[in-house]
Amino acid sequence: MLPYISITFKKRYVPELVSERLTHAEKRANDIKEIIKGRPKTGFEIVQALFPTKYQSEPMLTVSETVGHLDLLIEWGEIVEEMDKGVLKYRTIV
Repeated sequence: MLPYISITFKKRYVPELVSERLTHAEKRANDIKEIIKGRPKTGFEIVQALFPTKYQSEPMLTVSETVGHLDLLIEWGEIVEEMDKGVLKYRTIV
């Protein structure tokens, strides 16, 4: 944080920022569950569905964000990883 930003600013906006980030994480998690609801998908298929116009120009960012959300969903017990003919896929838990 920049040194000239006041403590009042931090106290006022940090909780709001945290709330926004958590809301975004939940929305993205729900988006991913919708993408894989019909059939298991690879991580890259999920990236393509989430970021159809950005995955080619910003592959590190889009893959990183997707992997982070997949990790959260696994941790929350909402999806699982499974191997399908040597390919790692993600599916919702029925």
